[in-house]
Amino acid sequence: MAMACSVVVAAPLASCGVDPLGGRATPPRQPPGQTHLLEAPKQGKGWLFFDWKAPADRDKPKAYKLQRRNRPAGPWATVATAILTEATLVDYPETTEFEYRVVALNTSAQDEHSNRVMVAL
Repeated sequence: MAMACSVVVAAPLASCGVDPLGGRATPPRQPPGQTHLLEAPKQGKGWLFFDWKAPADRDKPKAYKLQRRNRPAGPWATVATAILTEATLVDYPETTEFEYRVVALNTSAQDEHSNRVMVAL
């Protein structure tokens, strides 16, 4: 005897806000909070070390983008991506003034940028 089968196509339960293993509703992810206290405390010939504080509110960041622009008002460009709250840039041009900021990211979105730091070697 032949058995009838039917196929149902639906979105995964996790995307509907339901934990597929436990059946409990999961809250939607929020963007991470704002990073703060960006600084460049160490530098040398052709390199810069940056560190910052992770956001204290909302969802935890998965990564950070370190961005810079030419001063006083160039376009922002990502120059490094980090999973820790620090980054070192090498081959730094020594005759240009740059402004830096950090943006925290997670799977839902990115936050507002951090404070800005101006660096000239």
